[in-house]
Amino acid sequence: MGVIACRKGFKEAEERCFRKLSFIGYLLCWPMKLTFICRLVNVFLGDRMCEGRSPVNVGFGESYATGEKISSEMKMDFSLNVQYKLVIPGQQVDQLTPQDVTRTIKNEFDVHKRYFDYIFKIICRILGFMFILVFVQAKNYNNSYLREIQFDNFYITAYFRHIDARRKRKGKRTLLPLKRAEKNELLDVLDLRMSADERSKIVKGSIRLIFQILVVSIILFVDNLLVDVLLILQRYSWIDYHQLVCLPSPRLSDVKENTLIYIIYALIWILFFIEAYGIRMRSRICGFFYPKRSKKRILFLYNEWLKRRHSYLHYMKQKIRKAARRNRLTSFKPTFLDKLQRKKPFLAKLFTLFVPSGRKCLLCEEPEKADFHFCENKKCDFCYCRQCWDEIKQCYACNTKDYDNGSDLTDDVDDW
Repeated sequence: MGVIACRKGFKEAEERCFRKLSFIGYLLCWPMKLTFICRLVNVFLGDRMCEGRSPVNVGFGESYATGEKISSEMKMDFSLNVQYKLVIPGQQVDQLTPQDVTRTIKNEFDVHKRYFDYIFKIICRILGFMFILVFVQAKNYNNSYLREIQFDNFYITAYFRHIDARRKRKGKRTLLPLKRAEKNELLDVLDLRMSADERSKIVKGSIRLIFQILVVSIILFVDNLLVDVLLILQRYSWIDYHQLVCLPSPRLSDVKENTLIYIIYALIWILFFIEAYGIRMRSRICGFFYPKRSKKRILFLYNEWLKRRHSYLHYMKQKIRKAARRNRLTSFKPTFLDKLQRKKPFLAKLFTLFVPSGRKCLLCEEPEKADFHFCENKKCDFCYCRQCWDEIKQCYACNTKDYDNGSDLTDDVDDW
């Protein structure tokens, strides 16, 4: 029957082809005549085509139809109505009811809350007296200011400049302007530069603040991530719970609140710098109330750094002399600007305004400036800053003889 139906199908297709293509149908419709294809199944299967040794189970057709019906129903929207009934047995004497568990948990929470409130009140009372530490620290600073002359004594004041200007008028050694190494240890109260101790405090405080910001950022990120997950579940699922009305409702954190948190941290970081500059005022305030003590401290500071500079220059002189005697003094390789300095000093100074030179003072290693003194010996490539040259009056890279100008430090300080 299958073969007959196959041949009938080929015949109908041939007739339709000839109706559509009347003249050229003889050329294009000839494949419809190949009805021997319908016999290919018989050729391969032979007599096994119609064997009935494996009959279909009873009820297979009904099961198939039921499955098709279920499949079509699953593709459509459907609702599920679940009804249930709680069967509560009779209450026993030693049985704990949900109400008993609730009361027990509430009592435990109330007990712990009372302890927490008591401890919190004690902490608040203690913090309320923390302002007393401000007066204690102020008293300790005042005592140290009066007893220890070196305590917090590294600020350049107006009296410091007055001493330096008076020594300059007398033709004596001065400290101002400071050397590069001295600028890191001597500061003006109103100077924007910071000492190494101040920078260290700011760096440590900034590191602690960064860790706190990272922790807060992680908490905010997890909060937003959890809200996004709950919103996705709420958006793509439709579930009604009539007995669970206390489920959390996700809510995004306010952007203003998050921004305020980071603004507060930024203000805390700015307070680090305000604290660093504000602490300097302690010395100025004590100097206002103790003017004589302030002058003694400044005289000591000026005298101390005058000794240090004299000792350092003396050390560098000896070091340069020894290196020059042993021919170990590294010669500076002259550049184009250095050669121009020898021939046209005015043009060289003009160029150094735009292109810094690599030269440094042989004694204090200060970078080259317009007032540097170059050795008059053409074979010597070294230079000195104005202050160092006023101290030595000669090039120690060329002259290795022992020579020392001495120091007028002690007599000058006694005259003050």
